[in-house]
Amino acid sequence: MGGEGRLVEPAIARCVSAHLSPGAGLFLSNSMPCRDMDTFAQHSGPGNLCHVAMNRGANGIDGVVSSALGYAVGLRRPVTLLIGDMALLHDVNALHLLRQIPHPITIVCVNNGGSAIFSFLPIARHADVFSPYFDTPHDLSFEGVCSTFGVRYARATTPQEFERIYRESQQPQQQQSSSCSATTTVQHLFIEAVTDRADNVQVHRQLGAAATTAAHHVLLNDVHLAWDLHLPGGTLHSGRSSSGSSSSGRGARGTVVLLHGFMGSRQDW
Repeated sequence: MGGEGRLVEPAIARCVSAHLSPGAGLFLSNSMPCRDMDTFAQHSGPGNLCHVAMNRGANGIDGVVSSALGYAVGLRRPVTLLIGDMALLHDVNALHLLRQIPHPITIVCVNNGGSAIFSFLPIARHADVFSPYFDTPHDLSFEGVCSTFGVRYARATTPQEFERIYRESQQPQQQQSSSCSATTTVQHLFIEAVTDRADNVQVHRQLGAAATTAAHHVLLNDVHLAWDLHLPGGTLHSGRSSSGSSSSGRGARGTVVLLHGFMGSRQDW
């Protein structure tokens, strides 16, 4: 994911899942971040994704930053927030609360210049209404926002940059010694991960096609399909293996495989 130096959103989710600090919390924004993490997370990372939370529902994007900060206070652990640019803009004033949070917060803001999730839907083919009514483009400077609220800022445009910045953010913060005592100054970090909206759709399609090909291979070669038809006069048992041979008998058991599209659209099946 993310060849030719491109930073793509599935790779962001996978990198966060792989390098989340052990014991830390992960808060997922609605819309694409929760979907990408559900689909592309690496479940064997050092953090093991033990503490994961998000607001109820998959589409509402109000108050996500505030919820993540409250989650960190309740969890009493460092937290990474994976959020999109539009959800961040809907709760940007919550960045002012960071100075009150005693645990390190890493905000990974995926900036694709608007509401990229709608690019997966049929409405994206209607350019006359798609922009600006659905994709809601913006040109906000997140660096300027962070400067306003006094938050450390970093920007990544390649997979290598993002991995380096994020891994550094997950290192234990060093104590600063003074003449009276040793204290830890909490350092929060805002990472702007810049992606391309059209590229994002293409990469998701490619990964979906690869997954479909793999699923077809397993279904055709490794899965035994069988069914029982219950009739008034008795039960008819039948089965069909991947090679086309049939089997019958009460002992026949089948494997049920349920597939769904990534965005639930017909084109993704």
